[in-house]
Amino acid sequence: MPQRTNVTWLAGGGLVLVIAILLRLPGLGEGFWIDEVISVETARLALPDLIQRVGFLDVHPPLYYLLLSGYTEMLGEAEWVVRVLSLVLAVGSLALLFRWGWRRSPWTALASLLLMALSTFHAHYSIEARPYALLVLLTIAMVLAYERFLDAEETPPLGSLVLLLVETGLLMTHYCGAVLVLALNVHFFTCRKHSARKLVRWGTVQVASVGFYGGWLPLLLVQYLYLPAGTFAHLSNGGGLLRTLLPFSLAPVHPSTVAAWIGLVVLLAAAFVATIRAFLPSVRRQSAAMLAPPSAGSTLSLRLLVAFAAALLTCAASPVISVAAVKVSDTTLPLLLGVLPATYALCVASLGLIAVAGWFNLRLLPRGHNVQVEAFCMPLLVLGLAAVAVAGKGLQARNAIGLLPFLCILAAQCFTPRRLVSAAAWISLVVGVALPSLSRQYAAFEPRQDFRGAARVVESFSRLEAHGSSNFVLPMWDRPGIEYYLGKATANGLMTPAQMPPESLLPDGVNVVLTREAYENSGDYLSAFRAVLGQRFALTGATPLREVVVAHFQRISQGD
Repeated sequence: MPQRTNVTWLAGGGLVLVIAILLRLPGLGEGFWIDEVISVETARLALPDLIQRVGFLDVHPPLYYLLLSGYTEMLGEAEWVVRVLSLVLAVGSLALLFRWGWRRSPWTALASLLLMALSTFHAHYSIEARPYALLVLLTIAMVLAYERFLDAEETPPLGSLVLLLVETGLLMTHYCGAVLVLALNVHFFTCRKHSARKLVRWGTVQVASVGFYGGWLPLLLVQYLYLPAGTFAHLSNGGGLLRTLLPFSLAPVHPSTVAAWIGLVVLLAAAFVATIRAFLPSVRRQSAAMLAPPSAGSTLSLRLLVAFAAALLTCAASPVISVAAVKVSDTTLPLLLGVLPATYALCVASLGLIAVAGWFNLRLLPRGHNVQVEAFCMPLLVLGLAAVAVAGKGLQARNAIGLLPFLCILAAQCFTPRRLVSAAAWISLVVGVALPSLSRQYAAFEPRQDFRGAARVVESFSRLEAHGSSNFVLPMWDRPGIEYYLGKATANGLMTPAQMPPESLLPDGVNVVLTREAYENSGDYLSAFRAVLGQRFALTGATPLREVVVAHFQRISQGD
């Protein structure tokens, strides 16, 4: 009978997964917006150029671009093909979330899967050619690998290797991944006493992770110390705490603003209640049963000591190897050499913290707290991301998307129905609240400009001009988005209409593409362009698209 019940739960999870895929499929056909254009153009580069570009000009570590590079090399760069990669990663994260919840209970597995499957936030970034789907996948994979390591009385080398690979992958996908790694370390060293062997195994993984990440650390320090305006701009434009929190709502763009905020408050309240309950003595005793007792043996094998020594050697060698291997110029090489001492100082400080934490666990920790990882780490993640937000004076919600699986798991544990009727009512309520949000444009997130549609409109306007036309994009940051579809050197970037060339140097047709703040105030900007171009040009058309307006100005002939 239990086996049949498990099949029912698994069938329910499979149905939710299929629904999640169907909800995300319509977005595959969208054209790229500027960030996705950057992703694809970065992935086109040869490996040395890719690392150089990401290291000195991008806002994320290189793992997603490397993955996208190999993927597009095999399958091409069509929009839907590129987006399928993110969709596959997103579906994988949903499957892993179900597995994570299953370790708690079948209901937690199904409820958490439903919450994230219907999340407009997750759906939006499930089909975007950016690293956020990979970030969510590796966040969940990291927790599962960690729990497997924690529960095993004697972790096999393969388990340690998987944990190392996932942790390094997380760190090399997004800088906010370091917050989760720190939170899991705090949980490991405080949840219960470990044997010396277990501590050395964990320490080996952490030291090796520091070593591998140390190869990227010189580039990160150059970004932080010398290129902060471009590199960390995405962390300094969050728009306030409420704007950061709203995307986590069950229905962030619900037709009713009240429903959107209620969806957020209810979800946060459920997660808060589950977190508080997890710290209660009765629940902690149940959680302790999930943790294996400390290993009986405390002797350290030669193989384990060799692995630890190899990890230390990696820490010592990786920064120098990175600086020697990365493609540099006369400007960037002195910068990299200049940050090497700081790189080694950070590595040594990290190793020192690991050693102190291990000594604390072995000698001073009385018993441990035995709190489940999601309840213990959620407050730490919030505090860590809050610190990032304070340091950067803001935090875009997408950079905190790794919190979403924790929120779903905790909210799912707040309520466990005793009858089928109550379960059906809960599911119906969630679906009823979430679907209106999913069916609308994702206004709560970074807008995706329709550059493909804009390029087609520009081409249609240009065909009307026998003597050619010029294309201008305002603001200039979005010029590569238009050129991705029109071709290189086919557009000019502007920051204000006053930067338009003199009328005498312009052809008979002028196409103006307005995005971002220019799109939001397109009427004012078009009036400004009329004033700059003067009486010799007339506005003959303005086509509004998704987050883009394309306007055409035509020279008035002498006869007119």
